[in-house]
Amino acid sequence: MSEEILRRLTTIVAADVAAYSRLIDDNEEATLRALRSHRQELFNPLIDQYGGRIANTAGDSLLLEFPSAVQAVRCAIAIQTGLAERNTDVSQDRRIELRIGINVGDVVAEGDDLLGDGVNIAARLEELTEPGCVYLSRTARDQVRDHIDLKLVDLGETNVKNIARPVRIFKVLSEKEEPAEDSVSANSHSDIQPVIQTSPIEMMPKVAVLPFDNLGKSEDTEGFCDGLSEYLITELSRQAGFDVIARNTMFSYKGKSAQISDVARSLDARFVVEGSIRFSGKRVRITAQLIDSETESHIWAQRYDRNADDVFELQDEVSRAIAIAITMQIAEVERKSGRYFKSTAGTVTELLNKGRNIWYRFDTNSDLEARQIYQQALALEPNNHRIHVSLAWTYAHQYAFVRGNVPGDAATKAMEHAEKAIQLMEQDYTTHQILAIATACNGDMEGALGHIQRALELNPNDTDSMIWQADFLCGLGRHDEATDLAKNTIALNEKHPNWYFWFYGRTLFEAGRFEEALNITKKHTSRNSGNDAFKVLILHALGRVEEAKVHVKRAMELDPNFSTRHYANKYLYPIKSRRDEVRGIYAELGFPE
Repeated sequence: MSEEILRRLTTIVAADVAAYSRLIDDNEEATLRALRSHRQELFNPLIDQYGGRIANTAGDSLLLEFPSAVQAVRCAIAIQTGLAERNTDVSQDRRIELRIGINVGDVVAEGDDLLGDGVNIAARLEELTEPGCVYLSRTARDQVRDHIDLKLVDLGETNVKNIARPVRIFKVLSEKEEPAEDSVSANSHSDIQPVIQTSPIEMMPKVAVLPFDNLGKSEDTEGFCDGLSEYLITELSRQAGFDVIARNTMFSYKGKSAQISDVARSLDARFVVEGSIRFSGKRVRITAQLIDSETESHIWAQRYDRNADDVFELQDEVSRAIAIAITMQIAEVERKSGRYFKSTAGTVTELLNKGRNIWYRFDTNSDLEARQIYQQALALEPNNHRIHVSLAWTYAHQYAFVRGNVPGDAATKAMEHAEKAIQLMEQDYTTHQILAIATACNGDMEGALGHIQRALELNPNDTDSMIWQADFLCGLGRHDEATDLAKNTIALNEKHPNWYFWFYGRTLFEAGRFEEALNITKKHTSRNSGNDAFKVLILHALGRVEEAKVHVKRAMELDPNFSTRHYANKYLYPIKSRRDEVRGIYAELGFPE
């Protein structure tokens, strides 16, 4: 059969269930039952009605083919509308929501299945799509613009993996949504320029967890190996910042000696996790490693030697430890590669990453300099929740830990941007994290504790949120809880940032464990006035006044604007009597008021 017969121009619709791994983990039976009902009662009848066919299906995804782009778009909108109606009485955390991408392109047919760039572009669009929405490629937009009266937002061009040229993307707005002034309707014929998007498109990296190898080959230990692999997939699926490929897909590799590069390519996975398990009596050795498929390098590896008295507790402990370590490693790789923030507006992406790199210096001027960068980004995308999160951090961080000349309204500004971020993206744990910090800066430590607990509900293994929680407990006088949590958090995250030591030292200091506090705080090597000011208090408590005065001098050299009025603030000392006591110590040692 000739190649011409095998190739054809067609409309491809790629659909996928958002947050499928979490839904399955929470309640597998209910999720599968709901998905089956949606398919039988909504998806399949509409696909038939609009003349489409199912080319492929894999668990939570659908690949559809339509002879008409117009019918494909109408079908996609009808599916999203019908699904929204069926979700009306379903709680937000249990809703089945689809992401749908549509492309018109050339495909290769192998039986009923479709392959080629035309399919790949539709799949990449689907990955970028917000839950409940439909995104079109430019070729799909061009096919429907004279036939359907749609409201579209041009999201501009973006580079997608394994596609040589940037793809122009259009978001279909619902009847209730109104396009921005620069948005375009489907029947516009002008060669439009991309408008600034109202929310960032995120191309999160995918993580594939291969089933752990059972080196002992014992049937008795096979269940433990499978269980650990499943637990790890579950733990990673709770993290923010990347997608985790579902268990059913990954267990198809069980018992096979697949090459990492082949696995990554076939699953479009940026990161691959592999590991092995060997039992010796009641002892078990677990190894795990993380591979970056782009560089084909091992970026993390660890060995865990444990007693296997309680296998369920062991699976919980090790899977969580591996998940936390992997999360930190991926975040660092993404940050260094300049992909921490992802948006189709290239200028905004560059500004966000530039600001973050400046802010991460954690020196006297880093908050102010980063803020100036973020404000440039805000002028371009005023409704980008990540920009508001970033701005809120610069104000809250400067207020709480005294970096440079602190604005008088820093705590208020932190709250304004944090509340705006929550309004724009309530389901992002980072918005609740910064709202917690801003709330603490405004003197409400109980409220801060509630917000950080919400952040941990959304991302249970985020150690940053854990260490902040310890700090809030410390501020509330719950010192034993605070020190235990800080110590455990540091143990959980072996690659934790250096600043964790400052928080742990603070909990020890407020608990009256001054020598321990000094030893831990010395491990926090950041060179800034706040760090020296904290050591002043510890040394004063230990009666080492002359050493304390050395750190007074250092703090003033680092920041001539340093003021105890700023440092002994509502965040660090929410209880007024304690705040006044600290100010008195500083005044005694020569700090200016």
